[in-house]
Amino acid sequence: LRHIQALYNYAVKLEVFDGDNPIVKIERFKLPQRAPEFLTMEEVDALIEAAENHGRDMHLLFALGIFSGLRKNEIVNARWDWFDFDEKLIRVKSRADFVIKDNDDRTIPISARLLTVLTSHAQDDGFLFETNRPSKGKSSYRYEPRKSFKAVADAADVSHATFQLLRHTFGSQHAIAGTSIYKISKWMGHSSVDVTTKHYAGLQEYDSDIDRF
Repeated sequence: LRHIQALYNYAVKLEVFDGDNPIVKIERFKLPQRAPEFLTMEEVDALIEAAENHGRDMHLLFALGIFSGLRKNEIVNARWDWFDFDEKLIRVKSRADFVIKDNDDRTIPISARLLTVLTSHAQDDGFLFETNRPSKGKSSYRYEPRKSFKAVADAADVSHATFQLLRHTFGSQHAIAGTSIYKISKWMGHSSVDVTTKHYAGLQEYDSDIDRF
């Protein structure tokens, strides 16, 4: 119905149809709300252990995805000047060579577990990850960890893990623990609180493991 409505709208724009769009008044089916998807703490522990065994890059990458909710493109473009270890904050900032989605700089708290991982690999400056791309393509990440990511997920027996699932785990665990939806929205860089509510409201039935974050 959505596609047909769009076709009618396009026909009106081209002036090959001059009537009212007949699809507008048709009631749409309501899709059932999907159960929230996030990693269990057992899966988190298995992934972090497998990532550490794999090496420095994967240890940092999985820890950032799970414990800070950063997007993939933010992780692979992260620089050490984002991390304030004294204040225990990540300050995600756009640069001339990198623009955050919605151009929304933001600040995220560094949990105790993430702090341990970060400080074990910390450097004074520069990118967290050296590029492994031979050239800079428009659609290419400057660092592409696809093969290593899969190797870690398989080693942890969490083959369904994705960057998005790591990010969802961060948001879900905070929502379960009762963290303000407004705070979660700001930390994750959502375009509005409505987006956050759609994904993370109503998780009170789950048990919180935020103390292990």
